[in-house]
Amino acid sequence: RWLPIVATTLVAAVVTGVLLILFEPTASSKKQNGDGSIAKSDSQDSAASPSVPLDQSPALQGDSTISEAIENTSPEKTVADTPQENPPAQKSLPQESSTTEGVAAPSAENSSSASNEEEQLSSDALPSGETETTSNSEPVPGATVNNNKPSGTEEPIGTEKSSLNTEADTSGRDPLIVPEDTSAEESESGSQVLGRLVSDDQILLVTSDGFDQLRYLPPQSNLKKGYQLLALPTFRPNLSLLAFTVELEGGSLLELLDLDEGGTPTVQLSYGRMVLRTNFDGGTLHLKISNTRTITVTLNNTETAIGVEVFPRTTPGKDPETADSEHAINIYVHSGSVNWQESTLQGVVEAGQLQGLGRMPPLEPESFSSAPDWLTKVKISNLEKRAVPVVRDVLQEDRPVKLSFQELVEKRRQEVKRLALRCCAYIGYFDPLVEALGDENMNKHWDNCATDLHESIKRHPEYARRVRESIERLRNDQGVDLYRMLWGYTNEGLLNQGQADQLVEFLSSEDLDLRVLSHWNLKNITGKGYTFQPNKSESKRRVSVKRYEVLLKKGEIKFAPK
Repeated sequence: RWLPIVATTLVAAVVTGVLLILFEPTASSKKQNGDGSIAKSDSQDSAASPSVPLDQSPALQGDSTISEAIENTSPEKTVADTPQENPPAQKSLPQESSTTEGVAAPSAENSSSASNEEEQLSSDALPSGETETTSNSEPVPGATVNNNKPSGTEEPIGTEKSSLNTEADTSGRDPLIVPEDTSAEESESGSQVLGRLVSDDQILLVTSDGFDQLRYLPPQSNLKKGYQLLALPTFRPNLSLLAFTVELEGGSLLELLDLDEGGTPTVQLSYGRMVLRTNFDGGTLHLKISNTRTITVTLNNTETAIGVEVFPRTTPGKDPETADSEHAINIYVHSGSVNWQESTLQGVVEAGQLQGLGRMPPLEPESFSSAPDWLTKVKISNLEKRAVPVVRDVLQEDRPVKLSFQELVEKRRQEVKRLALRCCAYIGYFDPLVEALGDENMNKHWDNCATDLHESIKRHPEYARRVRESIERLRNDQGVDLYRMLWGYTNEGLLNQGQADQLVEFLSSEDLDLRVLSHWNLKNITGKGYTFQPNKSESKRRVSVKRYEVLLKKGEIKFAPK
């Protein structure tokens, strides 16, 4: 009679064991889901806040879990939309260092104590006078876990002056080149807000890690220390920078460097133009030109408006990668007055005057009857106006800039193609311009592409290196001659070193791009085109070539005296 009881007991034990085994993964999966919700919550916090620095953005770190969470998160979500059981993880996110790993969730055993500790640490990290976003309020744009506040009004100015006392930038970083060791600097720059992008309809690209990390910057985004801001041709973004408003002319590169002990910002205009105004009398700015030159400008009152242009200059006929370069520096005072100082030299420039500072000591300011067009308006052709909306629609925050322009240069509309090629010359993507020189279908763009490449190699050795590498990769043996023809020429080289002979010889080359660049140079040197068409047959080119040969024999392939 004990046999049924024993059998029943054994069956019950087996069933119980099976049930325990089956329910064990369920508990584990619940724990994994909890971990995933924390990572997603952190990602939503990062995506919702425009203050997350570019170099710490999850989209750049390559973490697929966080990137997926960002894609499913709308910018309008507030902290109230995230799971409430994990508030400590949300608060502690800004304290995490910039890494490529996901946010680790606390273990089940220590979740309670860890949450209390993290909540206490996060509360200590909040700046005085600021509160967290609640479910009844919109996220504060640019709110960061530091003592800074977004610029754009006079209130943050005092905050910046009192709390952002840091040493002036001495890294001497070249434009759009990654320093060898910038981890500590980038960590600091991630918490130092210097301004804001005010424009809603203008394109501004930003990077802190070189050409290949350029990203589209959405309107109203914070501008932080270490950001390199690139304005593309035809666009003119407006920036609020502490006590100043800045209009960055298309085709300009501006880097935000640092604040000195008095709260005065230092920026580097590597090349291009900007219009500068101040929000209060006596606004002062340090303008860095190169590792050896920094000019301090003081706008004397709120009526003062100045235009600053900086253009590197290289010696014609010298390799721009290695040749010494100078800068053409001009300050136009449209209204008011400005004081400038460099080392022991200083001066005052009044309204209607131009001060050239390219060479030291400088000459006296010159008067101009009318301000240059770029100082008062945006210069854009009707064709470019039609192309601008297309470019604006293609560029997206979460899409690589290079990929967007690869798509744009393939467009059939000529105005879109031309603007895309111009922009490629500024983002360090030169393959389309080099390929165009050897493409018969691009004959309408040959002169513009040659000019864009020539101007690019003068901006900075990094641009020159990229142009050379593109030419050598795409044209092999002909790359040396093509790259050399972009350097420019001098009369000494043309007349006494056989360079004029070589240019005329290239007009009869079997390679289309050699004919294109040699004719482009000869037109610029002599001012004569002779109706030469590089894409025509040899017989149709022969008459024009003969006319250049006559000039060569007379020694007239040279620059005219200025």
